[in-house]
Amino acid sequence: MLPLEYRKQGVSIGDVGAINDQGGFEYFFNILLPAHHPCNQAGGVPDGFTPLSVNLRKEEGSTSPGTHITNPEWDTCRTRLGYHEAEMGNELHAALRTGKIPAEVGYGFRFDFKSSEGAILILPEEYISEDNLNEDDFDNYAAANAISWYTHINNVLGRRLGGNSLLLVTGVDKTSAWGVASFVHAEKGTVNMSMRAADLLVIT
Repeated sequence: MLPLEYRKQGVSIGDVGAINDQGGFEYFFNILLPAHHPCNQAGGVPDGFTPLSVNLRKEEGSTSPGTHITNPEWDTCRTRLGYHEAEMGNELHAALRTGKIPAEVGYGFRFDFKSSEGAILILPEEYISEDNLNEDDFDNYAAANAISWYTHINNVLGRRLGGNSLLLVTGVDKTSAWGVASFVHAEKGTVNMSMRAADLLVIT
């Protein structure tokens, strides 16, 4: 089981892990934390482990609720849904009044695509981003220690990871709710998708 402190923080810059069979991130240890740190206790650290000592420079940013991310080449148009398009009317009104659903989201959004293929990430809640700017330090550290990482994870922890399976986290994007959708081989101008605020009531 993951340490309590790690579960509170979630994936962080410096984490070493791999994608498991379910598509999730499996955490092993963090290269920025000392070996005795609670987040490095569950599976231990490689022999001879010394944390990367670097003055971490992070670029942080955030977005307002209701942000969406898609390829600008797909020419996407976003419009707000009206009351008549909403579901769970009474519950929605109460949620908007109490702030359970952000005012920026309102009743939801409709996205119209003019392309024959597309994908979209919708962020109904606030989104926070952190990116490491010390790229050379991380690259050099990983190159010098990768063999010991694989030795520890495969021999001590009993995994069967092949080459290029390990991931070193250098940036994180975090939010409490999201939605994704994609399509291909569609007739241009015929695809639209909706994110209804009622869906947020179901998942919160």
